[in-house]
Amino acid sequence: MNRIKKILSLLLFVVLINSKTIAQQAANDSKININQFSVTCKDQKIMVDWATDGITPTNYWEIQQSTDGINFSSIAFVLGPDPRQKGDHYQYADKWKASKLNTIAYRLKHVNTDGTEIFSQIIYMTK
Repeated sequence: MNRIKKILSLLLFVVLINSKTIAQQAANDSKININQFSVTCKDQKIMVDWATDGITPTNYWEIQQSTDGINFSSIAFVLGPDPRQKGDHYQYADKWKASKLNTIAYRLKHVNTDGTEIFSQIIYMTK
């Protein structure tokens, strides 16, 4: 009986170690490398521009906007890239709406093909 308990304990230990390794690998695979992310104003439009290394599979992107830098809402969706190309470059033009606000915050939400969501840094655009 003791021998069976030892074998089961060892088996459980191996399963737990492998599960942790698989979970760590999945977390590493879900990271995306945004090489470039900028927000600029051109001809009364706000240009949201970003590029990735193209390694992490992309289902789609959400461009999100906030007036306070805390509460964001989605303003556009951009589909993933052509899988035959190396690296990915994206651009979205947002109209600068006349308002009393001088600063608007933007961020990107990356949605992987497995549904994993990752948020970019926040960039502030000032009139």
